[in-house]
Amino acid sequence: MIWFALYSFLFIALAYLDYRKGQTTAGYFLNDRKSKTHQVGFSIIASCVGGSATVGMCGLAYEVGTPALWWLLSGAAGLVVLRIFMVPRIRARGSALTMPEMIKDLIGAPAHRLSCVIILCAWVAILAAQFVAMGRIVAGLTGLSPTAAMACGALVIVLYTWLGGQASVIKSDVIQLVCLATGLVFLLSFLVLGFKLYFHRHLQLLYRMLVLYIHHHLQLLHSLRPFLVGLYHLLHHLLQVTSFHHFL
Repeated sequence: MIWFALYSFLFIALAYLDYRKGQTTAGYFLNDRKSKTHQVGFSIIASCVGGSATVGMCGLAYEVGTPALWWLLSGAAGLVVLRIFMVPRIRARGSALTMPEMIKDLIGAPAHRLSCVIILCAWVAILAAQFVAMGRIVAGLTGLSPTAAMACGALVIVLYTWLGGQASVIKSDVIQLVCLATGLVFLLSFLVLGFKLYFHRHLQLLYRMLVLYIHHHLQLLHSLRPFLVGLYHLLHHLLQVTSFHHFL
């Protein structure tokens, strides 16, 4: 509970500082278009590689295997297409503050209303998945029920976004991506180390089984030694008798 409270307080404090600065409409929605490339990149990665891409994708990968990679690869391909074909046109106009406004400038008012409906319907499902994953994480940190944890997390997110706008979102995304990347690297290291220990343990077991197998057969050969010696002398005697009769 303490770590979650400190984490939430940090984001709300940063948002309050941005709120105290006083922001224009462009500053609130777009951070006055002064976000640096790495900040925007961190924000996109933190938004895409969230609860649905970690908690959700782990279950999907367990069920279907490597094709689950397309959960993220398809989105990455879409971002590349947007960067090549759409970003230059958006920068050339530079007046739109939201995606529906951009669509209105490019296509017209009817498309503006339709895009609002599509974005709303799409993001309800996306946010639902994100909040469910967040509720599980917060519940694990605080001991609250999943519903209460989801409500607390949603309240913190809505509060710091409402206070600071895009500037606060960019800052929080950078912090969260660093925490997320650190956790994933630690988890990957743990899995690799666990796999090495598992492989080493089974390799030792295989080595012991091989030694026991060889030892067992050596004992068997040792027990057959009198028989083999007798068989050798018998064959040797028969060869001598055969050679003697052949000589006669």
